[in-house]
Amino acid sequence: LIPSQLGLDDASWDCWINHFDSYGWSDLVRKGLDKHMMGLGWSETAWNEDMDPPATDGKMWKELNETEQLHATELCFAQENWDRIDMTSNDGPFPFPKPKLRYIIWEKLTAEEQQIAQNVLLYEERTWNDVGLADIEKRAWDDLTEYQRPYAIQLGLYQRTWDCFLNHYRATKWDGLSEDVLNAAIVLGWDKDRWSRWSSEPASHSKSWSQLSQEETSAAHVMCHFDVTWPADGSSINLVNQNDNDNIVNDASQVAVRALLPAVLAVSVTAFCSSYA
Repeated sequence: LIPSQLGLDDASWDCWINHFDSYGWSDLVRKGLDKHMMGLGWSETAWNEDMDPPATDGKMWKELNETEQLHATELCFAQENWDRIDMTSNDGPFPFPKPKLRYIIWEKLTAEEQQIAQNVLLYEERTWNDVGLADIEKRAWDDLTEYQRPYAIQLGLYQRTWDCFLNHYRATKWDGLSEDVLNAAIVLGWDKDRWSRWSSEPASHSKSWSQLSQEETSAAHVMCHFDVTWPADGSSINLVNQNDNDNIVNDASQVAVRALLPAVLAVSVTAFCSSYA
């Protein structure tokens, strides 16, 4: 997609979409943007030599001080895009929107999507279709490389959706779980000792999805589980043979979504820009 297709000129694209990341330091100086980059901890050497980003890069928006937030605003950041919040509507039982592309069978992915999944995220057809088998799904978002994260985002996966839907928080330490996730884990039979050992699972994981109580099902949803991802069902339910049609977007709707994407992005970006103009 090019900026004009999204209703953006080059200047809007550079700021709102790219946040001047493709600029050299001399370009930033010429535009008067270097002071804002320095306000976020960048230096000319670190920027031009592609060194590790400053500490602000690892902070959430609310963790930035007021001065840092002001500098970030001048670079077209706000809380939503700084924190990489997925603004997709959420009409399911999960705490975050379901990343539907992850649950499309391998053969229905585009060639580009397959290439990203295989070459960057190290999936193969079997580990893509049988959710939970891939080694990369045992990692938290923060454990992905700087190279892998942008490609994961291209597949519709963000920090919150990755940690919940793909990892189910298993790479997060017990003491680092949010209150909601901690309570859900306890309902499912987890405790601190069991959580720390990958090979030790609670009794609920020996039940099939259909055997879970209503309370257990609700707790599993908090951890972004459904029948395809539930451990006890293993390969008996996967993306190829799943029996819940709601877990996959049919071919027709996928074509429609991909066809409408430029228009949707155009409306979203225009509205977002206008709200901060």
